Amino acid sequence: KPNLFQSTSDLAKDYGAEVLDRFESNGLFQTQGEEILHLKLPDGTSTEQAMQKLSQDPRVAETAPNTIYHLAGEPLKPSDLSPALWGMNNTGQDGGTPDADIDAPEAWATCIGARENGPIIAVLDTGQDYDHPDLKNNLWTNPGETADGTDSDGNGVIDDLHGYNAVLDNGNARAGHGHGTHCAGTIGAEGNNDQGVVGVNWRAQIMPVKIFPDDGDATTAATIIRAVRYADKMGARVTSNSGTGAGYNP
Repeated sequence: KPNLFQSTSDLAKDYGAEVLDRFESNGLFQTQGEEILHLKLPDGTSTEQAMQKLSQDPRVAETAPNTIYHLAGEPLKPSDLSPALWGMNNTGQDGGTPDADIDAPEAWATCIGARENGPIIAVLDTGQDYDHPDLKNNLWTNPGETADGTDSDGNGVIDDLHGYNAVLDNGNARAGHGHGTHCAGTIGAEGNNDQGVVGVNWRAQIMPVKIFPDDGDATTAATIIRAVRYADKMGARVTSNSGTGAGYNP
């Protein structure tokens, strides 16, 4: 709660910690002007010890560890998608139960999604293949950004023309491996184009937000906060997050 002390750095110094990042909490707590701090603890201090001490400090509203999250399930490539897509329209193929599905054809009779006027859908995952034939027409474009090596729209990220890399804090959200592309395809692979498969939305605005590095399947709570803050700032109203972790983290 920064209004109770001169600066957030003072709080960190009181505990021998270093501020690695700051996030606006956007009203998460009742006190106005509050921030969420990502702290690096001094050597010899455990997370549990620090949380216990900080929780007793009147300047602190909430404490939480920088939890590590892992991808849910094995990474999948778009080619692994079944052409039957029984989850959308189950006719009993492969021994399944007829109509045990999401009634996608019935929904498509009413709406197949929208690009220009549809909601922006942020996929927090491993990034996305920008050039995938089933996804390229449904890839979100930042209307205020130009790929010219500068931060054209002034949002703090350079060349975030089609998304955000929360791991490296840059505008390159291209896929490191296929899990994020697979998830984006389930949400919004273009329909009725005689290619690949069909997503729940034939037309969509999919914003890839990369939270997992190319060389691993783990991320942190701080990275996810950066990702969510970016998605919210840039207008996303729906998010998909395939991460999983142990226990509750406020």
